Amino acid sequence: MNAYFPVKDEIFNDYLNNNPGLLSDFKRSVIQAYPTYYTIDKRNYFIPYRIGYTEPYTYTFRNEIEEILTYCLYTRHHNGYVREKYLKKLLDEKLLHDYAFINAFIIRLLGEYVLEIWTLIYDNKAVFNNISSYNFIKENPEILNKNIARAITYSTLYYSHVFKDYRQSPAYKSLHYLSSLNILDTESVYFFRTSFKPRAS
Repeated sequence: MNAYFPVKDEIFNDYLNNNPGLLSDFKRSVIQAYPTYYTIDKRNYFIPYRIGYTEPYTYTFRNEIEEILTYCLYTRHHNGYVREKYLKKLLDEKLLHDYAFINAFIIRLLGEYVLEIWTLIYDNKAVFNNISSYNFIKENPEILNKNIARAITYSTLYYSHVFKDYRQSPAYKSLHYLSSLNILDTESVYFFRTSFKPRAS
């Protein structure tokens, strides 16, 4: 069974078969050190630790779901610049609403060590203000907790000269923001966001 994305097995396998560079990486086992999983509808899916194919890789996608799968997998690339490039394509509120699993791949990047990626996510944290992201975060407290621990470690080890306190790092601040969404009543928040209109000045 497909252990990575909540899509039908035949869709995922067909996608891999049409992208042999990706397929070869999966055959070598993409779950390496520090495996992470996320849950959707009570089923667990793994996030690959690293994928090493060369970028730009000539990939093929025939519909939006294959495009999104490609972008998510590129956020697991061994090159940080490539991860950042494809992260930018995923930082979209509508995409996060339509494909809840994207949240997992973005949150995983906060548990790594690239300051520029942390900052990019923090600066775009408003994209998580949608009902699918709220529900994803509510169902996945463990992925938040694990990446908070990693963010604290990397902030302390690598960026103590930048931040006097790990709580000042954009990784920690992003995850703290997401954790605060976990305690909200999603229906009330959704109603507030869709019904609120600012007063005319």
